[in-house]
Amino acid sequence: MTHSRYAGAARGASVYNLSFGALNPVATLTLQNSILYGAGTAPDLYNHQVTGTATVVATAPSIVRSQMNQGGTVSGAGLHQVDPQLGPPTDNGGLTPTRAPQAGSPAVGAANLALCTQAPISGVDQRGQPRRPCHCSLGAVETEQRRCNATPCATAGECVSGLCTDGVCCATACGGSDPGDCQACSVAAGATADGTCSLLPTCRTCRAAAGECDVAESCSGQDPACPADTFAPAGQLCRPSTSVYDPAESCDGQKAACSDDVSGVSVPRGAGGGFAVGCSLVPRGTGAASPAAAAALGLWLLGLRARRGGRRSTRAGRSY
Repeated sequence: MTHSRYAGAARGASVYNLSFGALNPVATLTLQNSILYGAGTAPDLYNHQVTGTATVVATAPSIVRSQMNQGGTVSGAGLHQVDPQLGPPTDNGGLTPTRAPQAGSPAVGAANLALCTQAPISGVDQRGQPRRPCHCSLGAVETEQRRCNATPCATAGECVSGLCTDGVCCATACGGSDPGDCQACSVAAGATADGTCSLLPTCRTCRAAAGECDVAESCSGQDPACPADTFAPAGQLCRPSTSVYDPAESCDGQKAACSDDVSGVSVPRGAGGGFAVGCSLVPRGTGAASPAAAAALGLWLLGLRARRGGRRSTRAGRSY
């Protein structure tokens, strides 16, 4: 019995497997991807050995809601005694009424995939509707709607694997779509194939530089984690000088940003004279000096020029 759903009544509400009579009769029932679910309180499976041999074996996953064995043998790791949670008989398409698994049914997606694809099932259910190529359900009606690996997805619940990574159903968690690691599960994100987690190549930047003194990190091709964040070495130039009054700034090796731009640097005294006291540069970005400051500086320069001119005149009038 393969990919079937039986519902009956009385003794063996779905199946009554009986060995009885002379000549050592043999009654054997093999369950594969099937559901035995009957009405009332009678056991869904009744295996009864009067004479001969009565055997039931589940060689593939199958649900039997309730069972009774009298004298025979019931075995198989595929036999599951649970409520399949089927809906009422109704027109679900096809030639006959069927009972479809409801939401949360243990029958959904529980079938042996190889049996779903090979003859006589050949990838279709009792109604002639296709079964999922990667995951199929027990019984006569295919209700598995989750997507196979490598198909596009938006949420994990859409996937048979329960994992939606980098926009596709993935066989493994693969970093959970973290853009800062060195693994991906979709070709669009850098993987070699959709649905299969793979390491990103060494040319892939996994952490961009965050400032003039930060260093961008790239994948190693050997580790799914991005290398540790590092900064440029102390002393590396990060802002060049723009004039003789603007010193260059260097990285300090401790942070991503360049050191603060220095302003208000005093002008040094020139050789052979110059300003008696230093004057400050106009702070960067503030524009020209105020009119009052400019006027004061102009008067001071004129006075200095007059004093120097007076000293030259006095020296010229002396005799030696």
